[in-house]
Amino acid sequence: MLRRAFLIGLLVVFVVGLAWLWRRNRTPMSVTFSATAFTSWPIIVSNGTDPWIAALAPPEAVMSTLSAEVTRRAGRALFAPPHPGLPLVLRTEFDEGLQGVYGTDSVVRMARDAGVDATALQPLCLAHQVRDGSGPRAEIYFVPFESPEFSQLRIDLTPTEPEHAGVGVYEAGTLTPILIVGATDANFDRWWPLRFNAATDCVGTVATTVPTIHARPS
Repeated sequence: MLRRAFLIGLLVVFVVGLAWLWRRNRTPMSVTFSATAFTSWPIIVSNGTDPWIAALAPPEAVMSTLSAEVTRRAGRALFAPPHPGLPLVLRTEFDEGLQGVYGTDSVVRMARDAGVDATALQPLCLAHQVRDGSGPRAEIYFVPFESPEFSQLRIDLTPTEPEHAGVGVYEAGTLTPILIVGATDANFDRWWPLRFNAATDCVGTVATTVPTIHARPS
């Protein structure tokens, strides 16, 4: 009798656990930021250890809020990028298709000329991807954005004489504005360039508040 009761108890715990996991994975994530949270992110240059050479640096408060949300969704601790950033140029494409005509300082100058660091990024959603291969299952959470200034910079970087730029071919559309928030392992290089598909990747919303406009007293 006691054994039967014990087994029934284990079954109940198991079913409750499955229900909790199902509900957690089915509940959309939603985070809201101030209207200025995605405005005027500064340009930073890599110290040589990142998969990018130049990026936009998100505010610490934005990263901490997003990290807390994706950790809740994942149900486990995630690895955060050592240097959080929204890449402007990947190291591989710079080494193979740009360094013959541009230096890092030129990329930064062109980014500023395009207004990338003065723009308001438009978050599209909170996204999630899974990769199953020969190794362990890998998962990543990220925020894709829209930014005409980012797109313009990528076009502006196209070499006029690609034969002098490097051994590879630079493609402006290879990279879109994406901020990685966390992953199940620290191998972030494997994900770049990260291809975003709104139909399959979005698992939550990232919204901004509308600034309040106070009427001037008459």
